[in-house]
Amino acid sequence: MATYQYKVEGIYETDKGSGNKDYTNFNYEIKLSRFYPEGAGSHIISRFLPTWIKKQKNKPMFSGLRHWVITEVNKIDDEFPLVGKEISELSEYEIQELACMYDIFEIPLPGTMPIAELRKKAMLGYMKKVLKIPMKTPAEQEELDFFKRQPDGSLELDLSGYKLKVKLNKNFYTKKEEVKKKSIEDFDIDDDVQKDDTNHDKSANIVDLREETVKKNEQNKVQNNAQNGGFPSAEQLTNS
Repeated sequence: MATYQYKVEGIYETDKGSGNKDYTNFNYEIKLSRFYPEGAGSHIISRFLPTWIKKQKNKPMFSGLRHWVITEVNKIDDEFPLVGKEISELSEYEIQELACMYDIFEIPLPGTMPIAELRKKAMLGYMKKVLKIPMKTPAEQEELDFFKRQPDGSLELDLSGYKLKVKLNKNFYTKKEEVKKKSIEDFDIDDDVQKDDTNHDKSANIVDLREETVKKNEQNKVQNNAQNGGFPSAEQLTNS
């Protein structure tokens, strides 16, 4: 959990009209609070890069991203600047930072709606994703006091007058365990470990039934002789 600085490089398109396009290089650094540095790319290219490029002075007009890559990521601080701030008072840029901090993709992109509506969307997304307040069904909404019953019987979200501060939910993210990829050594087994059983004499495990039968008959004769005081029985004499 920290604030990271991302270095982003790439190329953006400029529409020159009549189907002609021009391309301009860009180099951009941005500081974002994350629970871990991975996964910020989708936010950077949608929430921050277009806005930053459009605000550049003395640069060609932006019409779309052609190519981008994060070339460097550095941890610069253990603090989260948004923690303790009221969501209803955040700037448009801070709301985008909040979306990146908790991966609240429900928060709209910058420049898509008035700031008052954007703050309302940010509060709603924060309640769903971070506070995990159930509000999907009408029954769940009925139990929440910020859903007001309308004259037509419908429920409408009303967050006016509500204060909601950004908190640091340390249990929100549990980093996925990294899957260990196999190397050549995992397949290149030593000869001493991988023994060759191809010359093993399988016939040694085959039991000769005739030999076993003879042994059992001899054992029976010995037992019968012992029971008759060492003398052969009438059956033995007859068979012999």
